[in-house]
Amino acid sequence: MKRNSISIILGLALLLALSLIHQAAGQNKGLNIDIDLNTEPAWYEQPWVIVALCTAVLIVILFAFLKRNRKH
Repeated sequence: MKRNSISIILGLALLLALSLIHQAAGQNKGLNIDIDLNTEPAWYEQPWVIVALCTAVLIVILFAFLKRNRKH
């Protein structure tokens, strides 16, 4: 008789655990919220701005290097 009651209690505990797992898994909706209001990239992310700035820096470095060589 005692063995039957333990089996029933273990079976009910297993059923309760499975129902809790099922409920927890069902609550996972996988929400993907996008709050980006501006889809256009910022001015500093534009490729032509990056190329222009790199070109300007290169010209300044070359100018400084050539001017220094002229003095020596």
